[in-house]
Amino acid sequence: MDTAHLKKHTFKDMQVGIEVKDLSFVKNYPKIFAKAHQTDFYQVIFIQSGKAFFKVDFQDVVVDSGEMVMMIPNQACEYDTYGGYSGKIILFTPDFYGVSDNDTAFLHSAEILNPVNANRTVKVDTGFANNIFLLLENELNNPFDAFQPSIARCLLKALLCECERQISSSRLNLSTSLARKFFNLVEEHLTAHKKAEFYIDHLHVSEKKLAAEIRKSCGLTPKGYIDSRLLLEAKRLLKYSNLTTKEVAWELGFEDAANFSNWFKKRTRTTPLLFRGQ
Repeated sequence: MDTAHLKKHTFKDMQVGIEVKDLSFVKNYPKIFAKAHQTDFYQVIFIQSGKAFFKVDFQDVVVDSGEMVMMIPNQACEYDTYGGYSGKIILFTPDFYGVSDNDTAFLHSAEILNPVNANRTVKVDTGFANNIFLLLENELNNPFDAFQPSIARCLLKALLCECERQISSSRLNLSTSLARKFFNLVEEHLTAHKKAEFYIDHLHVSEKKLAAEIRKSCGLTPKGYIDSRLLLEAKRLLKYSNLTTKEVAWELGFEDAANFSNWFKKRTRTTPLLFRGQ
């Protein structure tokens, strides 16, 4: 969903759909990157030296030297613009990577991009990572031709697959994971469908089977997970937008502000207005 009035950065280079930058550019624009913002693209951050501190969707994310972290579209991110770290970042659009059904399936099944466990850090071989970044930078600095997107995509794929290998021992099961299909559907239909019955019908499974899979995956019931995602969207809007409580309620699909306020207070023990002022 589009978080109104939260600054959203879109990808500029539509010719290729991927870009590599040195993280020093983040420090050069603290007024932009130190504030919460969203993107419509993926971000792959690699810390080459030092330690970087980020805040992503109200959670602190610490990335040490030799580690990578992924940020997925629409997350509310605040960058460390003063730390003594160095590193690289890859920006790429979903359309750039998802040129085949298998590639698209990877974006929706890989554990490194799982919205339930988003922003986990991954320790990688620094020599391998540095080589990939160097090759990718060199390729993107070449004059554009018909081969450039494919070469860049292969290099990015090698990096993502290596990260996935470090954290997943059951890659073959991910694309058919019932839990992951549920999580992806929630991302797609969150504000329109807040009841578990919609997802049970859509996935053609029993309530008992879905509940068992979701509890095994994230420790919540299907309804509990839906509410947790909706609560995150509510917090984003309240903290980072200028919308009134009534407008936030409407944006999230609630009937009125009172209904939304009661729902929010039940889950946070505070009101939307008090949360916004914290």
